[in-house]
Amino acid sequence: MSTPPPVQMLWERVDPEATLLDRFGHDDFEAVARWVEGVLDVHHGIATSPVSLRSLIGAWIEQAPLAAPAAAVALLRRLVEAAPDDAGPRHLVHGDHRAANILVRDGDVVAVLDFEEARIDHPIAELARSTVLLGTRFHDWGPMGPPTREAFRAGYEAVRPLTVAESAWWRPLILWWSLLFVTEGEDPTGWRAAVLAQIDDR
Repeated sequence: MSTPPPVQMLWERVDPEATLLDRFGHDDFEAVARWVEGVLDVHHGIATSPVSLRSLIGAWIEQAPLAAPAAAVALLRRLVEAAPDDAGPRHLVHGDHRAANILVRDGDVVAVLDFEEARIDHPIAELARSTVLLGTRFHDWGPMGPPTREAFRAGYEAVRPLTVAESAWWRPLILWWSLLFVTEGEDPTGWRAAVLAQIDDR
């Protein structure tokens, strides 16, 4: 009978960059991404294959639900076509960074919870998703307004400025993630209104 491999859970109170790079000896975050892909392939038989943002969003556009406003889908198509092919390197990201998963005490973030959606993705994709869903908790998910979105982005860029390519993907990603939450019928939480407002956003 084989012995199951040991499992470690890390709850770091310090900068995760130091943990990943110093303790585990990775050279950079791209090395971390390659390590995760290797573990998935070797131990679970999962061979990862990256999908470009253009392909991912383009596939959704071709099968956009009827609830999605046609003008918004058309705008999304134009924005994606105008965006650069390369959105930059992929890193390990949390995948569900929003109010329900962030614990704050005395104005400081003391914990980030729920890593079950962690994955390898573009940082700009993580930033856009987090921005759209930042205020969501457990019920009645609603969108964030433009001032909140821009303030969150400014805070992010105070630590890590976006590249030119990443900046070009900001608007299409914000619009796409907003469109994903538009439903048929009434609009009690305001997602359709938020999407329509983005059409007029110059």
